[in-house]
Amino acid sequence: MEKPPGVASASSFLTNIPLLDLPQKEIVNFAKKIFNGSSRDLLFRVETDLSECQLLWEEFSPNESLFDLWDFRLAFWRGYQYHPYFITLSFQEKVISILPLWFDKEDNQYTWFGGSWPDENTF
Repeated sequence: MEKPPGVASASSFLTNIPLLDLPQKEIVNFAKKIFNGSSRDLLFRVETDLSECQLLWEEFSPNESLFDLWDFRLAFWRGYQYHPYFITLSFQEKVISILPLWFDKEDNQYTWFGGSWPDENTF
């Protein structure tokens, strides 16, 4: 299966993502303020393994509505088979935040895992 742009391997780092033009310097400066200069302990990573994405989803999902349930989102993944693309932020090797995306090859863009149409896309 062909990988979407910006995905070199399951351990791609945020700085290798050509489609996400993130201001790296601003991210680092912001992180230094928030984490009291411990930005070297911060790590952005991309997870593309569906099983690992499920574990992340279940850990961070608020589970407040149908749209928050992994099985509900997984049904759409089964239909579209878009590549999961979960951006994680770790602090001192512990994942503290995720952005659950997939690569929509028809629109050539990253959107919420399971599609952008569900109400209440929050994380």
